[in-house]
Amino acid sequence: MFQQFDTDGDGSITRAEIDAAATARFAAADTDGDGFLSAEELAAHAAAMQAERHAAGSQRMMERLDTDKDGKLSAEEMAARGPARMFDRLDADEDGAITREEMAEARMMRGHGDRESAGKMRSGHGEDGYRHGYRDGFRDGFGMKRGEHDGMRGDHHRYQDR
Repeated sequence: MFQQFDTDGDGSITRAEIDAAATARFAAADTDGDGFLSAEELAAHAAAMQAERHAAGSQRMMERLDTDKDGKLSAEEMAARGPARMFDRLDADEDGAITREEMAEARMMRGHGDRESAGKMRSGHGEDGYRHGYRDGFRDGFGMKRGEHDGMRGDHHRYQDR
């Protein structure tokens, strides 16, 4: 991802490089070229980005798990990542059982729950119970942080100069 933004290859990302990436992404989503994004264009762009992420994730998974390098994953190769590993991650107190609290905590850690349902916090998370750098640093497909959409308006969205 770093290389995607470091377009001049100097080992650092400037604000201009980030802005250029956001502008290019907006232009790619604006398929009719009218300077605005319709709901259909937003949906198509989101689907395309999701497909890219899934393809990249599948490729990384294949590279990591395909131990015999035949381009296919066997049941044995998948088991290396499978249910036992997930169980171990969910069983926070390592007592051999997953409680409702541990399940709720896991959901909260993935951004699907709230602090009250999680009960206790696990290491790697801030005192507030959130994974810092995940939500706090989230940027949408156009390089904007959550809450920075105040320069957009109406049913057809357009980036305004800031």
